Amino acid sequence: MFRLAYSFALGLYALYAVPKMLYDYCIRGKYKSSFGQRFGRGFPKKLAKKSGPTIWIHAVSVGEGRAVTPLIRNMRAQWPDALILFSCTTESAYKDAHALIPEADHIVYLPLDLSCIIRPIVRRVRPNLVVLSETDLWFHFLDEAQRGGAKVVVVNGKLSERSYKRYRKLGALFAPFWKTVDLFCLQNALYRQRLANLGIESSRLEVTGDLKMDAVFPKLDSAQVGQWRARLGLAEGQPLLVVGSTHAPEEELLLPLIQQVRRTHTQLKVVFVPRHLERVPSVIEIFKSAGVACDLWSGIEGHAQSPYVLFDVMGQLRALYQLATLAIVAGSFTPKVGGHNLLEPSYYGVPTLYGPYVHTQSTMDEWVTQYRCGKKQELNQLAETLSYLLDNPSVRAAMGHAGKQLFNDARGATERTWQCIKILLATAVVDS
Repeated sequence: MFRLAYSFALGLYALYAVPKMLYDYCIRGKYKSSFGQRFGRGFPKKLAKKSGPTIWIHAVSVGEGRAVTPLIRNMRAQWPDALILFSCTTESAYKDAHALIPEADHIVYLPLDLSCIIRPIVRRVRPNLVVLSETDLWFHFLDEAQRGGAKVVVVNGKLSERSYKRYRKLGALFAPFWKTVDLFCLQNALYRQRLANLGIESSRLEVTGDLKMDAVFPKLDSAQVGQWRARLGLAEGQPLLVVGSTHAPEEELLLPLIQQVRRTHTQLKVVFVPRHLERVPSVIEIFKSAGVACDLWSGIEGHAQSPYVLFDVMGQLRALYQLATLAIVAGSFTPKVGGHNLLEPSYYGVPTLYGPYVHTQSTMDEWVTQYRCGKKQELNQLAETLSYLLDNPSVRAAMGHAGKQLFNDARGATERTWQCIKILLATAVVDS
């Protein structure tokens, strides 16, 4: 019954989503590298089976993909003859995976979960193990994998309060949905309790911690730092504010507040980094409408002339955080997103500010509050807090130190998760 209801609902959604995708593809130029694979075309037709297990790892976007990267390395080391297939949803994650996951034999886009598309693909791959990063669950994909003998594990799992309330209302209707997962490796005890309240057996729930806390982020050497600072036009001691992962309408909301701060802190350099590159033209228009000059990163010759720089290349946010005096993690000033990785700046000892909408990052929000390495801000507080922190280097230093301590204290999730996966993988291999 659930399968029929899910197929019907997904079919209705496809009637809306597919025409929109076609419009975005033809008119806006989106999905150029992924359109075919989303419908099953271009997916590898021949997967050379190896003597080891076949492992399918799925992560929606860049953050989820980077979180599972250490696990993939463990898999390759433990099972050198495994066939590892990594799938993702966003084009930025696809590009990032090619750079960061050489251990994968294939990197692909996850096709749409329409049964007629995904079923023959799963049957062709015949995975022994499916690993899902965080919460991207698709019933037809997982159901078909289980029917073929695969074990399914969610790693770095979480369940936001909003989603939890929605599932509680639907009650037993979603019981078949949860049964497509053999094991949930969860970030904290709160998420475990929420899933238990939804009727999931305790034997399938393990608290292993947040994989993102085990990440080893890249670090610039002194020469690279000098090159970056020179191109940004940063003088010795000049403060830099990095506004990372912005979504609409955050640039419109944040720019006037930052302009207000710059009236009294005239040396402040500001870098905006949109989450999605296709938004860069619209962000340029926002700056123009506000009468604010900005340098486009790709167009800088020599060094930036304007106090504002707009980034139009991917994968450089962590480098920018290393140069920052302060950071704003966006995606948190709009309820449509619910936040991004609040702790990336803290890894580099940079005090972090973010907005009130962090329902997708509740664990990180709790850690930031506990360690006092950042501040959650309403928009009407932000300008005052920015000015205060710029005027008080000792406060910034204390927040930066607390952020580094947080990472030192929270490590170990990768090893705990890996131990669970090894047991499940051994079972899958035996069963297959």
